[in-house]
Amino acid sequence: MRKLPAILAEMVDGGVSLGTLFHGAIETMAVGMLALDLEGRIQYANAAYCKMTGYSTSKLLNRSFVPLENPDERDAARA
Repeated sequence: MRKLPAILAEMVDGGVSLGTLFHGAIETMAVGMLALDLEGRIQYANAAYCKMTGYSTSKLLNRSFVPLENPDERDAARA
């Protein structure tokens, strides 16, 4: 069985960018993931996060992450 680093190296050598590989991995994983800017605004949400929250990507982009948090957790984090 070939190891993952060898497979990835072959894909990159074949012209697939690391950004494309990373995006594909993040987009297809079952775990919800977000990317936030320094002010806490959502810049990216993968399909699993959208499914988990019921929001579409377009509804999430540039929204503050804070209102989506559990209020008890938000208050504890700010204390």
